[in-house]
Amino acid sequence: MVRKLLKNVYNSTINLPKYFNKKHIFIACFEKSASSYLLETLHKITGYKKNDILIDHRKEQDIDEIRLIGIFYMNTISRQHMRAWIPNIKLLNKANIKPVVLVRNIFDIIVSVRDHIYFTKEDREGDIKFSGCNFFELSEKKTI
Repeated sequence: MVRKLLKNVYNSTINLPKYFNKKHIFIACFEKSASSYLLETLHKITGYKKNDILIDHRKEQDIDEIRLIGIFYMNTISRQHMRAWIPNIKLLNKANIKPVVLVRNIFDIIVSVRDHIYFTKEDREGDIKFSGCNFFELSEKKTI
């Protein structure tokens, strides 16, 4: 019920960004693409408030339309691993946000993801399974 009420408020305020005249930098990116570095650098340069507009960490590739309301009155910078699917694109268009799409060579990403998984293995040991074998038991050559 509360979510429905908030959604109604959102629908009545979605056209407000043009009245507040604030700036929103939105970085759409893939994991391990140096997006945290870009976010921190732009934050230091602009002074814009860092803000997440993702639904939650389980659905981190989707934008939460309710959270969009909170960014209308301030300059913000956001970074999100997201997919370009119709609901996300519609929300960005409604809020008049034009994403900066961060790209990186896939071969560089593979090495970074492998290193990230390997060096955070205590947090991920139960999650990383490939075809019935344990990632951490494979040789370095096989993991890349």
